[in-house]
Amino acid sequence: MKLLLKIFLILILSVGLLSPALDGLLASTVNDELFKKGENEYRRRSYDKARIIYENLVKEKDFNKRELLLFRLGNCYTLLRQYDKAYQILSQLLEEFPQTKYLTASLNIMIARLNKTKDYQKAIDLLKSYLNKVKNKKKIQKMIINEYEYKKDYKTALDMLEKNFSVDIWFNQKKVAYLRQLKEYTKAIKVVKANLSKFNTPALYSHLAVLYELKKDYDKSVLCYGE
Repeated sequence: MKLLLKIFLILILSVGLLSPALDGLLASTVNDELFKKGENEYRRRSYDKARIIYENLVKEKDFNKRELLLFRLGNCYTLLRQYDKAYQILSQLLEEFPQTKYLTASLNIMIARLNKTKDYQKAIDLLKSYLNKVKNKKKIQKMIINEYEYKKDYKTALDMLEKNFSVDIWFNQKKVAYLRQLKEYTKAIKVVKANLSKFNTPALYSHLAVLYELKKDYDKSVLCYGE
């Protein structure tokens, strides 16, 4: 009788000890299935249905796919044009997962939200805070240059361009545009002429003609238009 009682007590204790683990396993399985359902709705472009599922899962702090979940939810908000919510949830993603593989994509969405309200300096500060956290700094640097351009701070944009990038077609286009805005027409003409030696195209002659016109050198402008 005593032996049976001991066995009974051992079984009761074992079930009690295993119960939290079983509950956790069950919850994890349910969450995984719910996430799959959300992913299916996302792939079908049913973003509002996916959003509802993702919002429920976000409450589960220990969900094993939380990084992707936050990114997906941010995308849903963006595609549903709920930009403030997208900004908020993606900020949460970057805070919880500083090394996330969705960093650049998240920043693109967040910067778009800031540009919509012309918060260019806030966008610049945000990008600079992540500049040393990415392997490919050039992408972030280009984004920062664009923000200075939107802010009409052409001098800073030009300085950053020349400091961080080597000469190519994109570089020259940006440089000429900034020099033109800064009314440094002689320097801009020099850049365009250097391009003409490599790419002899009518478009470049048109750019050159406009620059000579801005410089009030109308004779050379006419000659360039003739090309």
